[in-house]
Amino acid sequence: MRARHGWEAGKPSGMKHVDEHLESLVALYESHKGAIDAEADDGARVNALVRRNVEAQIERLAALDLINDAEQPPTLLGLVYAIDRGMLETVCERRPGQAMQSRAA
Repeated sequence: MRARHGWEAGKPSGMKHVDEHLESLVALYESHKGAIDAEADDGARVNALVRRNVEAQIERLAALDLINDAEQPPTLLGLVYAIDRGMLETVCERRPGQAMQSRAA
């Protein structure tokens, strides 16, 4: 994914603190590069990456002992704020003991 300002995935920025912060996002992009790059335009590609990131965060939360060992494990919802529509959208849902359910964009 190459933005107009010249950043390219996997290339260090030269700022260690920035590179460390973005490392997991770059890895996520690289693992879904084909699907993300197939989107029609930059906005759609950003939205696809955001949705993948939300799904990855829900999976990480679902793996936590705090969640799994709870007396009543919670349902985890992954949400994004759609600026263009001014509303929250559900990206995914993970109910206790079930696989994550992703919702179409």
